[in-house]
Amino acid sequence: MTMLTTALGAVALAQGGDDPEWRLIDRRSTASMPWSVTVTSDGDTLYVAHVGVGRRGRDNVWRLSADSLERQARSELQGHAVETALTRDGGALYVTDSRSNRLLELDPNSLELRRAIRTSRMPKDFALSPDDRTAYVASWGAGAVDIIDLERGKRVETIRTGRHARGVAITPDGSRVLVMNFGGKSVSLIDTHHRVRVGQVRPCRSPRHGAVSRDGTRVYVSCHGDASVVVLDPRTGENVRRVRVAAGPKTLVLSPDGTTAAVAAERANAVSLINLETGETRRLSVKGRGPCGLAFSPDGRRLYVTARRSHELLVYERDRADG
Repeated sequence: MTMLTTALGAVALAQGGDDPEWRLIDRRSTASMPWSVTVTSDGDTLYVAHVGVGRRGRDNVWRLSADSLERQARSELQGHAVETALTRDGGALYVTDSRSNRLLELDPNSLELRRAIRTSRMPKDFALSPDDRTAYVASWGAGAVDIIDLERGKRVETIRTGRHARGVAITPDGSRVLVMNFGGKSVSLIDTHHRVRVGQVRPCRSPRHGAVSRDGTRVYVSCHGDASVVVLDPRTGENVRRVRVAAGPKTLVLSPDGTTAAVAAERANAVSLINLETGETRRLSVKGRGPCGLAFSPDGRRLYVTARRSHELLVYERDRADG
């Protein structure tokens, strides 16, 4: 077990200096306010979702070549695309549309709309079950999580969580979903088998996003209001550790090998990189404005960052002595 995930207590680790291992290798202008970025399992394709659509329903989602950053397709829908996720077989791309209160299924190649599923008000983040049959969608306007049966294409349950439900994380076995309630200053624990809320904890100010470790024993939660990441036990909600990061933490993702957590810190115009083996936190200064969305390449060598205020996608690459 790593030091970070086993030590108890809310101990704040000192923020380190700028990370020398990561360098900017490419950047691409996007449509208005790029919010999230998703990478295919083979690392060849990127999907960028945009919230600020400037041309009446165009450019909601872009499909880009990961190599050249050339745009290969774009959706042309009336709505605000927030978060995206691919099914594990790559056969469908799901997108939350916070403007029209829908979960959209797009063709991952053409980005044409296949179907739209109604949600509660202002859907934001979501998670797919391990078998891709269910989506758990956090609705900011309703303070709830919607459970959506993707085979039937309908909402089957809505569970009240807390004010401004924002982030969603799911354990690898699909048995537990955690919802970060930004305005409610709480994290809700959902039992997916019984479809009930089984716990509610208040670990920090303004919890925003979360990610579960590969072994399912820890969930890392970005705390936008107090510049930290808290580490919780996803079964009990127990606060295991607190790590200090740069100001305004939003999206949080784990590297494919599970050794690093990357956190977009919009107020600091940086990404905080937490070494989960040592607990050390390094800072990666972002060359664009307003880092928002994050995604690692499947090999962990690249980190994709959306800069929503400068309307860009930035590509960072890690230099490794071992090649």
